[in-house]
Amino acid sequence: MSGSNSEFSTAMEVVRAAERGILSREQLVRILGSWDYEPQHRSIGLADDWELRDNSFDAVVHAFTSSLIDGGDYECIVGRLDGAELGAQSLNGRGASSASSD
Repeated sequence: MSGSNSEFSTAMEVVRAAERGILSREQLVRILGSWDYEPQHRSIGLADDWELRDNSFDAVVHAFTSSLIDGGDYECIVGRLDGAELGAQSLNGRGASSASSD
């Protein structure tokens, strides 16, 4: 399971639960902000804009374009993900502390 909540198997399931009123906006933002997303896949071709991966960040974009979350919520989710990525990089020795010093 890729998500942080065992009730859902994909990020899009989380968004669909919010669409049905099962999750509040706050729950949606919290779960999406801690989700372990798969990479977004884009092929080369005319169908690129129509491809959707249920367990990618596409689910967050769908939540935003469906007005389930607002711009502030979107930025909060992105910020949490950026923070987690920065934390992982620093654990791998690639964080800001490993930058060359003057």
